[in-house]
Amino acid sequence: ILRSIQTQKTKMQCSLTFLLDEMGERIDDLEEHVTGLMTQAGIENAGEEIMVRFRLS
Repeated sequence: ILRSIQTQKTKMQCSLTFLLDEMGERIDDLEEHVTGLMTQAGIENAGEEIMVRFRLS
């Protein structure tokens, strides 16, 4: 029984790690797209502005 619980815990940890990595990649992609849109809109230092706003929220 203990081995089964340990196996289940390991599977859950792997799944969670995978999902968090995937979410991080999506956030990075979103940040890139927003920076591109801000640049197209003529906002200078778009990347820096996003990071400042992100840290403030």
